[in-house]
Amino acid sequence: MTTPFFVSYASPVPSNADTRSPWPSHGVAPFYADLCRLLGVLTGGRRPVRGFLDLDLPDGVDLDDARRRAMDSARVFVPLYSPVYFRRLPAEYAVFHQREVAVLPVLWTAFGTGEHAAETEAALEVVDDPQYAENGLRALRMLKAYDESYAVVMEALAVRLGQLLRPALT
Repeated sequence: MTTPFFVSYASPVPSNADTRSPWPSHGVAPFYADLCRLLGVLTGGRRPVRGFLDLDLPDGVDLDDARRRAMDSARVFVPLYSPVYFRRLPAEYAVFHQREVAVLPVLWTAFGTGEHAAETEAALEVVDDPQYAENGLRALRMLKAYDESYAVVMEALAVRLGQLLRPALT
């Protein structure tokens, strides 16, 4: 079974770590649900188009096996870029770059000036939204003041993802 897309994010902190500061994976599951729903609408379906997000797996599933199968079959890699993502670089990052699949990068949280400039530029190519560029999608999703920008960016991401997945979704 082919996985349309694979969402990669900075995994949660170890249980013994200081968890007082907000972790960048907060909000990933709602983002994924929004993306699946929008992709379903854009492709004319009545149901969301599901990709792979490990947070979406039911209890009892072998996480390593599910991730490996999804990485082997995914057509589009959707990394959620953040400073923590590049410090902890998930294993799937290397796997997908070796497979040379389509990549739809998302600026999840903003970087400092000049930090990961190429990755930031690639994530910003999908949509020109100053709030997205300044704050990243996580902030747009979390803060009510950015609802309009969040909707614009999400629609652009879903449209681009649909383009990358065509003709598999038609």
